[in-house]
Amino acid sequence: MPETIVKKNQTNQVKEPPLVPGLPIFGNALELTSDSVRFFVRNYQGLGPVFRVQALNQKFIIFAGPEANHFMSQFGDDYLTPRQVWSRMIPEYGTDILISALDGSQHRNLRQVMNRGYSREAILPHLPLLVKTTEQMVNQWQIGQRIEVIDAMRQLVVEQLGLALANHGSADYLQDLRLFFCTNLNVTFKGWPQMAQRLPNYLKAKARVIELGQEIIANHRTHQPIDRERDFIDDLLDATDENGEPFTEEVLVAQAFSLFFAGMETSANICTFMLLALLRHPEILERVTAEVDAVWTEQALSASVLREMKSLHATAMETLRMYPITLAVPRTAKQAFEFAGYFVAEKERVLVATTVSHFLPQFFPDPYTFDIDRYREPRNEHDQAGAYAPFGLGAHICLGKGMAEIQIMTIIATLLTRVRLAIDPPTYKLKTIYNPNPCPKNFWVRLIERRH
Repeated sequence: MPETIVKKNQTNQVKEPPLVPGLPIFGNALELTSDSVRFFVRNYQGLGPVFRVQALNQKFIIFAGPEANHFMSQFGDDYLTPRQVWSRMIPEYGTDILISALDGSQHRNLRQVMNRGYSREAILPHLPLLVKTTEQMVNQWQIGQRIEVIDAMRQLVVEQLGLALANHGSADYLQDLRLFFCTNLNVTFKGWPQMAQRLPNYLKAKARVIELGQEIIANHRTHQPIDRERDFIDDLLDATDENGEPFTEEVLVAQAFSLFFAGMETSANICTFMLLALLRHPEILERVTAEVDAVWTEQALSASVLREMKSLHATAMETLRMYPITLAVPRTAKQAFEFAGYFVAEKERVLVATTVSHFLPQFFPDPYTFDIDRYREPRNEHDQAGAYAPFGLGAHICLGKGMAEIQIMTIIATLLTRVRLAIDPPTYKLKTIYNPNPCPKNFWVRLIERRH
């Protein structure tokens, strides 16, 4: 990998990153919305690790490839900040103490508070719950019924997260959570007018979301973790901010309802893509199903049982590689600096496209082929520096990545053991939409039969 220069600009020469050609007025908007990943990959291969794009009235500098991943891991938090990126969302949450919007000591403190509650270890005691709720979902399906997968997965994931992380059912709030969260993301990143945050349906959803957060906090204050697992909310109530002060009510409520957002737009989408990938590759489906059947027999699902499901785990990893949910990490430059020989001005908007390396043949041969053996000895393609980053990089790497992995594997393993599904119609061709995160459009399955 060529050396990447990162330093403060100390010259009078301004060398701007190359501009990607685009359409009048629209710029690169159509390409970005139709297939962001291929757009980033193509321009990385043609222009190098840094280039400029324009989408309607928005302009960005893109960092891409292994050079960008190295930069993000080693220097990202010194030169980039997320604070300005989330400025339009902060008033809607009622607080600026949000894990995605903080950096420095505030971020480190909040991350430490949240770390245990979002960990792999925190979700493992809830494996029976994850299995039970997944079984309850499939038990409602009838033989021959068509199911829209993304809707089913969102409902399931949100309910699981509410019960496991907050001891609170949340299925009735799904539509409110989605409208609130997606509107804010679209205003922040897609250039939607802020008027969208003042429409009656949005305001109603916002009130319901705040109500959910208030209920969760109130229930935890009156029901201590004596006969239940200690969860993220308990940790939050006992914690203090970086100044040693208890968190305000606004912070507590915002953290309580925010726990649903990551899973609703990541774990659910990953499960949907993973099921699609398995059904499109019958030989992999047969192999993974046989493994799950053999490993998960009469014993209860546990961490050790999941560890034996190596093909299932590899399928999850390949899904995260080929269908990344986090396409790019949005930031703003804290100060002027140079990256890969190009000048980045202070306050410049930067997108670090961490998943471009997923599609570079020097790391992953035949990168657009779904191949779950990439992660086995002796290949271990994901272990190469800068190659694999499905959960971001640096100090803001996804806090719940271990938890998400457990949840995804458990949901898919349960589905494989309980039902046989088929893509409907069989001629379905994948079209990815960004709503706001990538997910398959119009992906339906039909229940063919029940198993075990």
